[in-house]
Amino acid sequence: MNYVIEAVNKDIDTSQVAVNWKNPNTGKSYQHVFALASTCTFPSNIKEGDSFTFKIVNPPKENTCAQCQAYSPTPTKKLYIEICP
Repeated sequence: MNYVIEAVNKDIDTSQVAVNWKNPNTGKSYQHVFALASTCTFPSNIKEGDSFTFKIVNPPKENTCAQCQAYSPTPTKKLYIEICP
């Protein structure tokens, strides 16, 4: 329900991502990651481990659905993104 996305292209603005983040549940470490802030608009056909292109977009009106409010460990840095074709 909560997605952690790793930016493979390391040219991303490091002020917008967690440069280093360790998942407290698994102990696995990641670099250049952020929590997906736009979970309700994220395509269901993209699965864990998939690579995709995205752009950072301005936040929409606050999301308050159950999925957006569910808890799962994520980095404190969150971005709204839009998948590019």
